[in-house]
Amino acid sequence: MTSENNISELFLFDKVKKGDKESFKFFFEAYYSDLCNYVNLFIRNESLSEEIVQDVYIYLWNNREKINIGKSVRAYLFVASKNKILNHIRDEKVRVRVLTKLASDSFEHVPQPDEIMQKEECQKMLNVAIDQLPPRCREIFLLSRNHGYTNEKIASELKISNKTVENQMTIALRKMRELIGS
Repeated sequence: MTSENNISELFLFDKVKKGDKESFKFFFEAYYSDLCNYVNLFIRNESLSEEIVQDVYIYLWNNREKINIGKSVRAYLFVASKNKILNHIRDEKVRVRVLTKLASDSFEHVPQPDEIMQKEECQKMLNVAIDQLPPRCREIFLLSRNHGYTNEKIASELKISNKTVENQMTIALRKMRELIGS
């Protein structure tokens, strides 16, 4: 891509920053297909690849005012897609590890009635602790734990920074440890 094209892109992206949907549509139409193909090289699932690329565009739109593009919007979109791929792969590895552990645990150990009661009591204590969290902190914690959202997805959904999500999760976990007493 020539520097003249980069300058045109940066001009258009300045319009996107101001909320110009037509300029945003230009970037979507110009790079969506290439980004999907790129992501699919790693993910090997077309619909998931499209979902990842759509998440990149949603993030771009929701955070347009904060995003600073150095030289090329195209390069930014490819790097953002690469990061989403890496996050997906990491999350998938964790999910597989947890499912494998759950599957092996379910055959090795059949819970006794007193263990079930203890788990129910722990869950009640946990619910009380969650209810005592500040509203925003509780919302972030529940999106993470109950819905399985990543910090990035929570940040995008709530239109806050990743750092804010990390801070709120740290606060939530610390307060819950204090309230439960462990």
